[in-house]
Amino acid sequence: MESSEVIEALWDRIQARDWAAVAGLVAEDAVIEWPVSGERIVGNKNFVAVNSSYPEGWSIRVLRIVADGKRGGLGGRGAT
Repeated sequence: MESSEVIEALWDRIQARDWAAVAGLVAEDAVIEWPVSGERIVGNKNFVAVNSSYPEGWSIRVLRIVADGKRGGLGGRGAT
């Protein structure tokens, strides 16, 4: 699976609140940075914990996926 496909699948699983599948798509040693809030999340378990404990009613609209081989990122817009 290409990195862009993994990113797309990840956000589909997050929207579905399928946390086990989310953990399976994020590397155990992943580093996720959210520049707007200044948060830095290390590891798939912490990424799932942050997202699964956030109050319901939010969604993410993926605007752009940028990927090159093993690395990728996205630009998105959240809504409540």
